Amino acid sequence: MALGLNRMQSQVRILMVTPQYFPHVGGLETHVYETSRRLRDRGLDVHILTTDPSHTLDRHERVAGVPVTRVPSYPSRRDWMIAPRLVSEVRALGPDLVHVQSIATAVAPEAMLTALSLHVPFIVTFHSGGHSSLMRRKLRWLQWLSLRPLLSRSSALVAVSEFETRMFGRWLHESRSAFDVIPNGVEPLAASDAVLDIPTDLDPLVLTIGRLEKYKGHHRVVKALPAILTERPSAGVVVVGKGPYERSLRELAIKLNVTDRVLFRYVEPSHRATLTALMQRASVVAMLSQYEAQSLAVLEALSTGVPVVTGQGSGLAEVQDAGMTTSVPWSAPANVVARAILAAVGTRPPNVALPQWDDCVAGLVGIYDRVLARRPAGMQRN
Repeated sequence: MALGLNRMQSQVRILMVTPQYFPHVGGLETHVYETSRRLRDRGLDVHILTTDPSHTLDRHERVAGVPVTRVPSYPSRRDWMIAPRLVSEVRALGPDLVHVQSIATAVAPEAMLTALSLHVPFIVTFHSGGHSSLMRRKLRWLQWLSLRPLLSRSSALVAVSEFETRMFGRWLHESRSAFDVIPNGVEPLAASDAVLDIPTDLDPLVLTIGRLEKYKGHHRVVKALPAILTERPSAGVVVVGKGPYERSLRELAIKLNVTDRVLFRYVEPSHRATLTALMQRASVVAMLSQYEAQSLAVLEALSTGVPVVTGQGSGLAEVQDAGMTTSVPWSAPANVVARAILAAVGTRPPNVALPQWDDCVAGLVGIYDRVLARRPAGMQRN
């Protein structure tokens, strides 16, 4: 018999363990933010445990009313996220359920092993991501296989797309029934009159959004700009995000002699009005990433009615197959990318129902309820 979270909200502590959280930005961080605050609004006791590779952020704070604890991770300039103090913090927080968000770093096995040692159930949302390193991409399957003994002891395996279920089903030798699929959501973006520091004469305006990593494909949009300018001399590109690839992108714009037509902007995740204004200003959103489990930026662009051009493959194929976007292969030359972007100008995406964050949270509550209902009687947090 289900325990019914609605009847036991004050008794249940959900600990979300994530390798990174705000002020770092990305799809994972946004997912944790949007779901945790909505779970709190439903009355659940939610706590976020994350790492701080910079060793400069506040150890404790609240984000949208949700308590956040940070522990240092090492090495500071790599994305391994080895966090020795994570184990003691999990023990100190005394959760009833551990929700491991992302399996891409050392945080995941640390959190799973600690939950097992405490006899606390845990669930895992994969949040598989791409990587700019070819070697890391090629060795990812070994990483997934090494986690199989721990993942097999998870109370639930959650994918954000059917693409992830097929991929992890293959590597973990699991059937489709082993997975729950809970897509990311979108929050409807209301009309905004936020002032943008973008010249009004850039038309059409192409946005490319996401962390500035090579695999995200921002450089493909910049490379396509000279061909776009031959047909639309007033066109411009806005690169929205920050990350280690920014210097290379700026150097590429200099090399192509388009520095006056390529702008770089960063929008704080909480500045929804600015993001909305950017979407409203855009003629096209180009998301030419080599890998996405499911792109939040694509969903938000579609919800705003902006046409979207995506890369082919990975989770992006699902929106393309549904007729919501057009796509170009990763190997497509710059002129082909330019033609796809220009063809999208002036069009509108189909009016398709998109997943909402409230739907995502309802799915998580259902899993929490199912998992906690299986706890042995009398097992409670101290």
